[in-house]
Amino acid sequence: MSIKNDRKGFSLVEVLLAVAVFSILALGLSSSLVYGRQSIESNGRRNRAIALAEEGLSAVRSIRDSSFDTLADGTYGIQNTGGQWTLTGSSDTVDIFTRSVSISSISANEKLISSNVEWPQSLQRTGDYTAETVLTNWQEPQTAGVFRVTEYYISGVETGTSHNLQLNQALAPDYFVLIRGAEGDDGNGGTYGPDATYASVSADPFGTGDLDNTSNPSTLRIRRGSSGGSALWRGVVTVVECTDDCNNNGFRLLDVNIVQHSGSSASGSDNSVAWSDINKVQLVGGYRGAGCYTIESSASRFPNCHTRIFPSGTNTINWQRPSSGTSLTAAESTVMTVQWGSSWNVQRRTISGTNGGNGADEITEYNNAAITPVVRANTWVWGTGYTDDNGIGDGAEGSLITLGNGVVVSPTESLLSVGQEYNDYKNFEVYAISHPQLSVFYSFKPDGNSGDLTYAANTATVPSSRARMAIVSNGQNGTGVAYPRPVFSARYSASNTITVERRRSGQPWPAWIHGVDFSALSLDTVPPAAVTTLSASNPTNTSIGLSWNAPGDDGAIGTAQSYDLRYSTSPITNASWNTATPAVGEPTPTLAGSNQSMTVSGLLPNTTYYFAIKSTDEAGNISALSNIANATTTAVVASQMADSLQIFTLGASLCCGDKQWDGWTLLNTGPSAIIIDAVQVTWTGGDADELRRVDLGGSKKYDGKTSNGATANIDNTSIGPFGVLSNNYLRWDDEIEDAVFSVRFIMTDGSSKTISGLSYD
Repeated sequence: MSIKNDRKGFSLVEVLLAVAVFSILALGLSSSLVYGRQSIESNGRRNRAIALAEEGLSAVRSIRDSSFDTLADGTYGIQNTGGQWTLTGSSDTVDIFTRSVSISSISANEKLISSNVEWPQSLQRTGDYTAETVLTNWQEPQTAGVFRVTEYYISGVETGTSHNLQLNQALAPDYFVLIRGAEGDDGNGGTYGPDATYASVSADPFGTGDLDNTSNPSTLRIRRGSSGGSALWRGVVTVVECTDDCNNNGFRLLDVNIVQHSGSSASGSDNSVAWSDINKVQLVGGYRGAGCYTIESSASRFPNCHTRIFPSGTNTINWQRPSSGTSLTAAESTVMTVQWGSSWNVQRRTISGTNGGNGADEITEYNNAAITPVVRANTWVWGTGYTDDNGIGDGAEGSLITLGNGVVVSPTESLLSVGQEYNDYKNFEVYAISHPQLSVFYSFKPDGNSGDLTYAANTATVPSSRARMAIVSNGQNGTGVAYPRPVFSARYSASNTITVERRRSGQPWPAWIHGVDFSALSLDTVPPAAVTTLSASNPTNTSIGLSWNAPGDDGAIGTAQSYDLRYSTSPITNASWNTATPAVGEPTPTLAGSNQSMTVSGLLPNTTYYFAIKSTDEAGNISALSNIANATTTAVVASQMADSLQIFTLGASLCCGDKQWDGWTLLNTGPSAIIIDAVQVTWTGGDADELRRVDLGGSKKYDGKTSNGATANIDNTSIGPFGVLSNNYLRWDDEIEDAVFSVRFIMTDGSSKTISGLSYD
């Protein structure tokens, strides 16, 4: 209705502002609402917005299943045509809700999907809800199965103190790095310190943990304490990535810590992101892992970086350096907290002692620790530690790490061993990491080759260059500090050849060389079993309860990762699945066979709904459609129509010669329409004798003469689900100033809502 010039009280802008202010107050001060049952924030609008946001994620998932390449970065709306979802424009509108779906790249085969829904929460306030998920390109050809391994050989490049390593592709977020190499002159001369020899990871594309962010999806940053001089840094940076099925056949990178070894400290700790199973954790850190950084230039202080790194509790990274044998100064180890998947067997042992001997080719020259027997060909070993000396042969770089007793090779092994050519005390943390589909080649290289900078070891053929890595641990003759003589890198130089390399020759050396082949690790292609026990029960007028028995991960074995439950007012089939409405709040799957349940809310009264569910495992395999359950919500009882009506009077006033009461608002807080059939007005005091007119929503609904307390039958006025009705007024035949009056709204179902005690001086 239009505003008349002779009105007193509020203008239209003031009325709208007053309603908005009252709506905000209603969220925190429910007592300010007269007989209000709930605020707008808690009525059904938010539930509808959540359902629409989840539908947005489901729509993009459906598009992904057709073609990952169509998911270009940007912001879109979605539409369904003939049962097919497509991206369109920059947003879409459903009733009062505006939805926008944003797509951004995490890596070449991963997308972050954000589905945002906005709606008018009140006259001057907007509601907002966002749901997110990460979608992968499950159709990507997997030449290396679960793993992608790349050995980046840095050859003859002056890296300075910081080097941006350009990767062959965008880095996967679950990865770890092994760095081995050194500064050197490629001859029998030139001593370099740990500042120039050791390098560490300092930044990745994600800014993981303590790392800086390279702001480039395919760049890792490597740093060291000094550029060394005229010589070059040469070595191998091995990047191991999990590209799929990471919770089962792969691994997760939980955190990256730059652990400080301050001053002359010989031990300390740091905190990682918590792991769920310490028996699956590998701390890939220090000089044999993600690297060490120090500005110490003295070759006698290589033990600055020689650390035993081991986990404890739920998130503690512990470290130890030698407390004797050299003076320590500050260093930093980059430590990657890796948690291996459920199919891996990870055994970690502390190995210490003083065994050693020339050539490291006798059992008595190794210290060892027992492990649960493992298949040698399915197990790779790695570890870090220190000795109580600093020389090239009696320091940590002159220590060999291997599976078994160090000499005899058996198909099944029950020992981990650390050997040396000298009898200094050593203290190492060593891992045996096994998987039935892993293939590992071991080769012992006898003592010798003092003048060689490189050595080629023949191995079993590993055709895939994207699924293999080489590791070397070696002894060294000599107790002086002619570094980097014992610092070796290793890489596959051909499909059947591992080349180990150092930057300074002189002194013979033995070594254990092994190649790790991940190519046989297959993707998890077995989906969860279809749910066959879905049932519906306990309907109310807005909700239905559901229960079912949990499926497994692989068929009926294990635990699935997530549920996708949907509902519709027509039977759900595979063809109509994408158009069914996603439910909100599905529980996390539990062990196969256990009972699970949830309640779907925000439904319409007296309506039959059909329900179905699918399950997804950690590899993205989706189960077949479940059985279809159905139930009918109960009808709305008579009293509930009035219960959904709220009356806002903040800012209401008298105008027009004090004959008219306006500036008040009606709201429907329920999921069903309210229909007002009559108005009954009662007053005491004032000069008025008759109610003459009722306007609702800016339209005349009654125009006549109704006495005090009588009922005025109006043209039926409907307020839609969660609707707002403003521009309302009552008009009398004379002034009602100083009167006390009440207004009763009567619905078509016979229920009513009354506001009383109104008085205007």
